[in-house]
Amino acid sequence: MKKLIIASIALVALTATCFAGTNEVLFKNLKNAVNSVKSATTWTSAGSYKKAEFNFSGKEVKVYLDADNDGLIGFSVKIGLDELPAGTTDDVQKKFSGWAITDKIMFIDEFGKSNYYVQVTKDDRSIALIATPRGKVHIFSQMP
Repeated sequence: MKKLIIASIALVALTATCFAGTNEVLFKNLKNAVNSVKSATTWTSAGSYKKAEFNFSGKEVKVYLDADNDGLIGFSVKIGLDELPAGTTDDVQKKFSGWAITDKIMFIDEFGKSNYYVQVTKDDRSIALIATPRGKVHIFSQMP
């Protein structure tokens, strides 16, 4: 029950961030969020956190909780290229010419703060990039 309450509260932040609109739209999205969390019955553990995956308004969402106290860590939402901050794609092409964008997510932390991450690949190499709100990318980490 605690997981459901925590996840529902965080989904309110997710809904407000991702789906601006009328009160009717917000209400519908909140209702979908609660139903999505209820159906996220499978939690997997990975060291210091556990996660559940579900679909929310047609988007793939993962919710992360602290393994020790069930505290919310955040949500990751798969997004499209058009949902990245303006200029992100151009900056990736400029700094990583010849690399392909293979994954894009928005991560919303427990405080409702959003960050955007992009994975680029070339041959057998992958790099995780973080995108600033102004569309500039920086290396977040090299990936094995």
